[in-house]
Amino acid sequence: MSHHSRARTPYAYPMPSPAHPAQPNAASQSLTRQFISMPQPDTFIEYFSTWRGRLIRIAGLGRWPCDDIELERQEAQHWLLRLLLGFPFVGPVIEVLNGQKAVPRVLDVATSSGAWAIDMAESFPYAEVVGTDTMPVQPDMVPENCEFDLVDLDGDLPYDDASFDLVHLRFTHLRVVSFSSLLTSAMRILRPHGLILIFDSEGPPILSDNTTTTGVRAWSDAFTKSLKRAGMTAFNLKRVLELLRQNQVVGSDVLVPIGHGEGRIRQLGAIHLINTKAYLEAARFMMVEYGGYTDAEVDVLSDAYMKDVTEKKMYTR
Repeated sequence: MSHHSRARTPYAYPMPSPAHPAQPNAASQSLTRQFISMPQPDTFIEYFSTWRGRLIRIAGLGRWPCDDIELERQEAQHWLLRLLLGFPFVGPVIEVLNGQKAVPRVLDVATSSGAWAIDMAESFPYAEVVGTDTMPVQPDMVPENCEFDLVDLDGDLPYDDASFDLVHLRFTHLRVVSFSSLLTSAMRILRPHGLILIFDSEGPPILSDNTTTTGVRAWSDAFTKSLKRAGMTAFNLKRVLELLRQNQVVGSDVLVPIGHGEGRIRQLGAIHLINTKAYLEAARFMMVEYGGYTDAEVDVLSDAYMKDVTEKKMYTR
């Protein structure tokens, strides 16, 4: 059984004991947690180059910033979703991991800073959690049941058939040449009755009526054009569903407010607004180096985007 999720599904389970703290204060403190481990100088050029003072990953098809600024953005993104959803996952994860006779195994593909893998290892201390990536930027100090592997994400995942109960694919479409090949590999290593979680953004931010704005659309079109010139494609839900058509699929949406909301959600929206600006700045590399845009053009597009998401009540979906 495979499970596709882009958002919160109507599952409400108690966390296993001992549970990872899910209180807003505890998770908010984690927003500023620093556990980024950069490679040693003798291996630096194997994984990274530099661009205007920023560290750029060179492994894989599409290059992208992967310095402290970007990894902290990804870390904040993880805890933003953690607070919004209440869990580091969606769907019947607890049922799947608790229903195994053998030690349950979890794989986090394109783990980056390892935030999700570490969160899951802390939440499920009886499970084995493995994070995979093409670059060594994961922390050195992790739970005993968590480890990281450096792998080629564009090749077949180097694990035995039916060896994982849960495979997590979050924001991976910009990390691989072929998402469909990655998904096929993920299904191969999934144990019977296991779960594949796919979590990604689809399309540009929207208003409450499902339309978008001129400024947001202009930047998004330019970014999509840049991706295509780099040989990459944006997340395509329709294509994913076609690949999973012979499996049991459950999907749902969540709207993440950008800079607005009530009560605690307003605080999350403020964090998301800051993260959105950091994302646009990270995307500058792709738009200049692959899209052929000048810095002045990127500035105009980014300013219009930020003006719209700041002044209007918009959501990432």
